[in-house]
Amino acid sequence: LSRSWKINMKKTKRARNELAKNNLKNIDFIFNL
Repeated sequence: LSRSWKINMKKTKRARNELAKNNLKNIDFIFNL
């Protein structure tokens, strides 16, 4: 159980990192307009 929990945590962390990257790209795009 704890192992699958750790894997899920990793996936969530990765997903959050991807979201953060996309948000930064969107902010750059808006400021470059």
